[in-house]
Amino acid sequence: MDAALDGAGGHALEVSLDLVADRRRIVTMVEHDKAGALGVRLVQGERSAERLGRYARLYAEGSFSWRVRRTYRLEEAAEAHRDVEGRHGAGKVVITP
Repeated sequence: MDAALDGAGGHALEVSLDLVADRRRIVTMVEHDKAGALGVRLVQGERSAERLGRYARLYAEGSFSWRVRRTYRLEEAAEAHRDVEGRHGAGKVVITP
Protein backbone atom coordinates (compact mmCIF):
# COMPACT_ATOMS: atom_id res chain seq x y z
CA MET A 1 0.00 0.00 0.00
CA ASP A 2 1.18 3.51 -0.76
CA ALA A 3 -0.87 5.31 1.90
CA ALA A 4 -3.64 4.81 4.46
CA LEU A 5 -6.35 6.91 6.05
CA ASP A 6 -7.35 5.60 9.48
CA GLY A 7 -10.89 6.49 10.47
CA ALA A 8 -11.42 3.74 13.04
CA GLY A 9 -8.31 3.60 15.22
CA GLY A 10 -7.19 0.61 17.25
CA HIS A 11 -6.59 -2.46 15.14
CA ALA A 12 -7.19 -0.54 11.90
CA LEU A 13 -4.25 1.74 12.65
CA GLU A 14 -2.07 -1.25 13.57
CA VAL A 15 -2.85 -2.87 10.21
CA SER A 16 -2.03 0.39 8.44
CA LEU A 17 1.39 0.39 10.12
CA ASP A 18 2.03 -3.09 8.74
CA LEU A 19 0.85 -2.23 5.22
CA VAL A 20 2.44 1.18 4.58
CA ALA A 21 6.22 1.40 4.68
CA ASP A 22 6.44 5.20 5.02
CA ARG A 23 4.56 6.14 8.21
CA ARG A 24 4.37 9.76 7.05
CA ARG A 25 1.89 8.47 4.45
CA ILE A 26 -0.50 7.23 7.17
CA VAL A 27 -3.07 9.70 8.44
CA THR A 28 -5.27 9.04 11.46
CA MET A 29 -8.45 10.90 12.32
CA VAL A 30 -8.92 8.99 15.57
CA GLU A 31 -5.73 8.10 17.42
CA HIS A 32 -4.68 11.62 18.45
CA ASP A 33 -2.68 10.42 21.46
CA LYS A 34 -0.71 7.81 19.50
CA ALA A 35 0.01 9.70 16.26
CA GLY A 36 3.22 11.43 17.34
CA ALA A 37 4.79 8.38 18.95
CA LEU A 38 3.99 6.24 15.91
CA GLY A 39 5.23 8.81 13.40
CA VAL A 40 1.90 9.08 11.59
CA ARG A 41 0.10 12.25 10.60
CA LEU A 42 -2.99 13.54 12.34
CA VAL A 43 -6.11 15.14 10.94
CA GLN A 44 -7.89 17.25 13.49
CA GLY A 45 -10.91 19.45 12.88
CA GLU A 46 -10.85 23.14 13.63
CA ARG A 47 -13.50 24.12 16.18
CA SER A 48 -14.89 27.64 16.31
CA ALA A 49 -18.14 29.47 17.01
CA GLU A 50 -18.14 30.75 13.42
CA ARG A 51 -17.88 27.24 12.01
CA LEU A 52 -20.62 25.94 14.31
CA GLY A 53 -22.86 28.83 13.24
CA ARG A 54 -22.23 28.05 9.57
CA TYR A 55 -23.20 24.41 10.12
CA ALA A 56 -26.30 25.44 12.07
CA ARG A 57 -27.41 27.68 9.17
CA LEU A 58 -26.84 24.90 6.64
CA TYR A 59 -28.84 22.50 8.79
CA ALA A 60 -31.70 25.03 9.16
CA GLU A 61 -31.74 25.42 5.36
CA GLY A 62 -32.00 21.64 4.98
CA SER A 63 -28.72 21.31 3.09
CA PHE A 64 -26.69 19.73 5.89
CA SER A 65 -27.62 16.46 7.52
CA TRP A 66 -26.03 13.43 9.12
CA ARG A 67 -27.04 9.92 9.97
CA VAL A 68 -28.03 9.22 13.57
CA ARG A 69 -27.15 5.64 14.46
CA ARG A 70 -28.84 5.59 17.84
CA THR A 71 -30.39 7.92 20.39
CA TYR A 72 -30.00 7.40 24.13
CA ARG A 73 -31.75 9.04 27.07
CA LEU A 74 -29.49 10.90 29.50
CA GLU A 75 -29.97 8.06 31.99
CA GLU A 76 -28.38 5.75 29.41
CA ALA A 77 -25.24 7.88 28.95
CA ALA A 78 -22.92 5.10 30.14
CA GLU A 79 -24.38 2.73 27.56
CA ALA A 80 -23.99 5.41 24.87
CA HIS A 81 -20.31 5.77 25.74
CA ARG A 82 -19.82 2.00 25.50
CA ASP A 83 -21.49 2.10 22.09
CA VAL A 84 -19.11 4.81 20.84
CA GLU A 85 -16.05 3.10 22.34
CA GLY A 86 -16.98 -0.09 20.48
CA ARG A 87 -16.84 1.83 17.19
CA HIS A 88 -19.50 -0.35 15.59
CA GLY A 89 -21.82 1.02 12.95
CA ALA A 90 -22.10 4.18 10.96
CA GLY A 91 -23.69 7.39 12.16
CA LYS A 92 -23.73 9.60 15.20
CA VAL A 93 -24.74 8.62 18.72
CA VAL A 94 -27.04 11.19 20.35
CA ILE A 95 -27.81 11.65 24.06
CA THR A 96 -31.05 13.50 24.81
CA PRO A 97 -31.99 15.08 28.17
